[in-house]
Amino acid sequence: MKIQTLRYFVAIAEGKTVHEAAAEFYITQPALSRSIQKLEEELGIRLFERSTMNLQLTPQGKVILPIAKQILYLMEDMHSVEQGFESGYNSIITIGCCGCENSSFYDLIRKIHLKYPEMQINTPKYYSISDMVKKLLSREIDCCFTHNGYRYGGDEVLDHYPVQESHLQVVLTRDHPLASQSAIPITAMKDERIFLWERGMLPDYNEKFMKGCWKNAVYPQIVGEFANKQELFAKVAAGAGIAVLHSTEIYLPCSESFCFVDLVKPDGTYFFSNHISLFWNRGNNNPALPLVTKLLQKSM
Repeated sequence: MKIQTLRYFVAIAEGKTVHEAAAEFYITQPALSRSIQKLEEELGIRLFERSTMNLQLTPQGKVILPIAKQILYLMEDMHSVEQGFESGYNSIITIGCCGCENSSFYDLIRKIHLKYPEMQINTPKYYSISDMVKKLLSREIDCCFTHNGYRYGGDEVLDHYPVQESHLQVVLTRDHPLASQSAIPITAMKDERIFLWERGMLPDYNEKFMKGCWKNAVYPQIVGEFANKQELFAKVAAGAGIAVLHSTEIYLPCSESFCFVDLVKPDGTYFFSNHISLFWNRGNNNPALPLVTKLLQKSM
């Protein structure tokens, strides 16, 4: 049974003459009549009474008509979904995030959803940088937001585009002596107990921080590294020290117990900064991926 034959049947059943239906579908009247007869043979029933000038539905034909129309509606829906997948609008995209889980990340996700509401967006659990690269290369994730400027590997196939600036901030309780400052110079950190982000999560982050301190004759007391922000913030809340994180790693809004102050060089410029970038695998053929990358590039 051909879908087009069902279209012929519905057209005639809803009042068109054979002549009108043939003209609508750009076929000859004999060809249309043969198609209807073949459909009747396949179904084993008569669909039309042929004793009058205009074909009239038989009782069996009246039963078949709504079924045929439903089949045609379903085929149109399937075709629309297929076109949506081919264009990327109805596709599924998996977006990872590493080291930039503040409100801006969720704003970017929201921007994608508002532009492409039919697109399904998966946001898997937090990955380390090394895990992120592996999953991008294996195409387990389609793209990922993370810090630019680190040594990731996979450069021959990974592409990226900066979407937001990031710099270092000090996380401390509001009653800390440094909390009242609009910016904290690195030289003020020499007597502080400091918690950092775990080395494996953001390669080079600890190294850059330590080298920057030494360059300014500051030798910080690093008392712990954490991969879990809850543990890190709990340590700060308990008065065990202060933390240094990228501004894009800090959840906002956060507890009123904390404040976040920019870390700067003696001249007042950021201690060091880089960008959050969207990374993706150039060999990934997910049709949703170019829609997302182009949208974010246009909006930045």
